Amino acid sequence: MTHHIMLQKKEPGCPLGVFDAILLDRFRENGKDTNYGYLPWYSSPGSQPFPDGLCLITTFKRFSFDIRSDSSFFYVVSSRFVEAFTEAGGVFEDCKQVEVRSQRGALLALQYHVCRFTSHDVDEVSRPDLMECSQDEFLPHPKRLEIRDDFKAPVFKVKKLSARVNLPFCSEAFRKIAQRMQLRGIQFENAHGFNWPAAMPFAQEFLAVASGKLPIRLPL
Repeated sequence: MTHHIMLQKKEPGCPLGVFDAILLDRFRENGKDTNYGYLPWYSSPGSQPFPDGLCLITTFKRFSFDIRSDSSFFYVVSSRFVEAFTEAGGVFEDCKQVEVRSQRGALLALQYHVCRFTSHDVDEVSRPDLMECSQDEFLPHPKRLEIRDDFKAPVFKVKKLSARVNLPFCSEAFRKIAQRMQLRGIQFENAHGFNWPAAMPFAQEFLAVASGKLPIRLPL
């Protein structure tokens, strides 16, 4: 079975780069000045379900992509993406509808959700003889990672990869549904033989990811 890596694709309303948005429990003016990093979906992702009433505050003026992420903590997906994911047989680890508002509180969209995809250990998704790693300061960085033919989750993550390569994978079945539905802002790369970027020291990697100066992945 063919598997793919999902990357950003630049289209109108689907800019490349860091996703400039914050997720709060409700709309707050000057939200970036709050201690939002202590909210559970930032401080301890996955420790508890997303609550109702969430508000995503963004500087984006046009908002038409079908998936983007916030520093690997969670994904923002459209209702169309949810439909495609469900049709492919997927079950989110967690998913909740969210209001999208400007920094001044103007309602930009209601058809978006925040979600988390299930993450799997490397040995669940890849044959051990096909997995090669070069070790950076903290987390493994693959030289080669090929997904098992019998692994069938439509969209999934692999646990404990370094930040630049913490990419979402998808099945061929999901790719076909996404292309039929013309989901926006997604580029699919065949996972077989994917050219993984070289490892670098953690501090250099962190600054490069934060500045958006590297080839950008999903999540951002």
